[in-house]
Amino acid sequence: MAGTKMIRRLAAAAVGAALTPSAAFGGEKPEAEALWEAMARCAGLEDASSRHACADAALISAGILTTAELSVQRKQEFGLEEPEKKAKAAAPDEAPAITAAEIVEDPDEISVVLAQVDLSRTKRVTVTTAEGAVWKQVGGDAIRPAPEPGQTMVIKKAALGGFKCKIGKWSIFRCKRQF
Repeated sequence: MAGTKMIRRLAAAAVGAALTPSAAFGGEKPEAEALWEAMARCAGLEDASSRHACADAALISAGILTTAELSVQRKQEFGLEEPEKKAKAAAPDEAPAITAAEIVEDPDEISVVLAQVDLSRTKRVTVTTAEGAVWKQVGGDAIRPAPEPGQTMVIKKAALGGFKCKIGKWSIFRCKRQF
């Protein structure tokens, strides 16, 4: 996670520099040309997560993508396992950047509404959120009282890449994102 945040910060630092008009180029460039050059720099990055962060930063700087849209996407992706990444930071001259205020960080916790609740034969809970994410209980005893659709569940990042789900005031259990 720390590597991903560092990559985003480095990409953010470089987008502003790439999209800022330079005296060396004789003043201002048309926005489309500047965006295209920023995207071309992003395409040259080897690491997929660096390339993605760079492209997001360039699109935000151009006003095509908003940080609100990025926040919604991050919430929908919360808890999904990512393929193993090489923490390879992009150098400022390779990637465009945005200002620090525009960086959208990955959340450490989210709050969701339960759409469906299923209990296994072993009384373990599998819940589906209103957004369609499926979370499964991976540890602990049966949850009492049993959760119901419409309740709010808070999901927090836990140690060693795991997650803790909390339904109601007292029901806390280890959980894993399924879909």
